[in-house]
Amino acid sequence: SATPEIICQKVEVKLSELLEWEDGKSFPSYASLRKLAKFYNLHISVFYLPAPPKSKKHGSINLRRFVGVVHEELDVDTNRFLLECSNKRELLREIFEDSYENKISNIVDSFSDVKATANKIREILNLEFSTTKKELRVWYNELREKVEGLGVVIFQTNRYVSLGGIRGIAIHEDEFPLIILDKRDSYGARSFTIVHELVHLMCNNDDAFEYGRNHTKPEDDKFEIWANSVAAEVLVSQNDYWALHKAKWNSNLSTYANCDNLTGYIGVSSEVIARILLDTNIIRENEYKLVREECKRRASLKSKSGRTIPHYACINDNGKLFVKSVLSKHSDGFYPKLESC
Repeated sequence: SATPEIICQKVEVKLSELLEWEDGKSFPSYASLRKLAKFYNLHISVFYLPAPPKSKKHGSINLRRFVGVVHEELDVDTNRFLLECSNKRELLREIFEDSYENKISNIVDSFSDVKATANKIREILNLEFSTTKKELRVWYNELREKVEGLGVVIFQTNRYVSLGGIRGIAIHEDEFPLIILDKRDSYGARSFTIVHELVHLMCNNDDAFEYGRNHTKPEDDKFEIWANSVAAEVLVSQNDYWALHKAKWNSNLSTYANCDNLTGYIGVSSEVIARILLDTNIIRENEYKLVREECKRRASLKSKSGRTIPHYACINDNGKLFVKSVLSKHSDGFYPKLESC
């Protein structure tokens, strides 16, 4: 929940003024009321109602987190962003009416065999081993489109929202379940998060969304460990990987250089490949740590663009499923231009 200090900062008023509004001793100006409505992501008419409207609760929620990160509660900006995502989801429900089909509900059981579960997901996503090298960005966009084709809505954070130690969020709903990604993460990491959260959504009636699980460190959470194993097997099928490893590994190069080369054939980060090699005793712990540190170092050196082309940003943040649906309604004359924007 927002503290009075945070509200004052966002609405640009003094604390004494805010307290007077709450006590009914004075009233906000229309300009201040608009800022309040924007902060709470509400329509301004809500403040004229005799009683607060009943709010809809989010569906079950899961967070994919960095090692060692626990979450008591999400901060104000993250909650506001989740509310925006939820409102967009409601718009999709309105657009599709009764034509929506949930293609992922209850098709995976928790703690089932990792390889069998991964093979089932690969089949559903129609993932095939590629001998053509591609950019991680291309791998990520192809995977995102496949998952959206199953009726899952995938949003990315905008530049004003930082999820902190959260790498991804899954919200289970019967219609249009949500996956939310941290845009600051690498393409390889986001691809892994999509599959990890998809595993959660596919286990919606199991213990994937057990209350309080986000209070446990992910490395101590048995379900998170299992979901990570499934996601790794989905993206890097062991049989395909070892054939590629044999053909492409160059003993004259460093471990990082080899892992970096293989990412273009698989679509995951160098760290994921190094983890496979560590788990199979191909490399030692110190080599794995060097790869992980090099990934972090290179990520920190990436240039941050000061300007993003608006329509690219719109598709990146909202996904093709949402954008196409809204534009389709606009072209059919249901939504005027301003509302569609």
